[in-house]
Amino acid sequence: MKFLKENISVIVSLFVVAGIIFLVIYFLMSQEVKTDPLEGINKVGGEKAQVDPNAQAPNMEDPGLQGQAPQIEEPNTSQNNMEKISKAGDTLVMNYTGRLTNGTVFDSNVDPKFNHVTPFEFTLGAGQVIAGWDEGLVGMKIGDKKTLTIPPEKGYGSRATGSIPANSTLIFDVELVGIK
Repeated sequence: MKFLKENISVIVSLFVVAGIIFLVIYFLMSQEVKTDPLEGINKVGGEKAQVDPNAQAPNMEDPGLQGQAPQIEEPNTSQNNMEKISKAGDTLVMNYTGRLTNGTVFDSNVDPKFNHVTPFEFTLGAGQVIAGWDEGLVGMKIGDKKTLTIPPEKGYGSRATGSIPANSTLIFDVELVGIK
């Protein structure tokens, strides 16, 4: 009888310990992880870039822009954490308008005068678009809108492209329409 009581005590103790371990693991797994998907992209000079939406765009001839990452306004996001977040390898479906720092619109897929009003699709991180897009669109959710300010080295650099002069800082208003 004494042997049976000792075995029952050991078994109950094991169940209690297993239960505590299970609760700790469950608690840790259910914690919401908050990360900044744009970490490393929206930093300028080691500090998080603060973009004033009312500020005038920088002069595209400003040599101080050399080597800077694109400046990104924080996205307008919804609160549903179950939504898919854009990452490298995803096919993104975007609406966009691109302009120079002087306000000249050079391309848009939402303005009929550019003759291509269908959403633009590309694979994020595959080099199909300028580096400023590959870097600046990571972490968006469907419906998010951003303004990307892209320095020349993350855009077209020293080469002129269409109506975009060489060494131009580019400003894009983008909206993520879908993720495939």
